[in-house]
Amino acid sequence: TTPVAPPLVATEWKLRGLSGKPAGMGAGNKPATLLLESDSSVSGFAGCNRFRGTYSLNGDSVKFGPLMSTKMACSQGTELETAYLAALATVRSYTIAGDTLSLGTPQGAVASFSGR
Repeated sequence: TTPVAPPLVATEWKLRGLSGKPAGMGAGNKPATLLLESDSSVSGFAGCNRFRGTYSLNGDSVKFGPLMSTKMACSQGTELETAYLAALATVRSYTIAGDTLSLGTPQGAVASFSGR
C-alpha cells in the first residue's frame, strides 16, 4: 500500500532543508518546526525561540505573517532561526510529495520539511 501523505494542516513539520542545504539542528539539538492549525494560526520552533502568527491558504499558495517570536538568547540555533524566519516571510507556495512538504517562492524552493 502507498503511504498516505500527511495533511498540510495539523501536522508538525520538521525542517530538513533551507535554500537547498541541510537545515541542521537548533538549540537543544532539536529541529525547527512548523505547525499550521485549522484556525489559520501557525506556530513552531525556529531554532532558538518559539514563534506564532497567521497564514492564508488559496489553492496551492500559502503566505505567512506577520510572525512573532519569543526573544530568548541561545548559544545554538540563532543562525538557523534568522534564516528560517526570513525564508518563511518569502514563501508563496507549497507542495507535498510523500511525507515531504516543500515551501517555495516564484524563484524556487526555500524550505523542505518531513512530516513523520
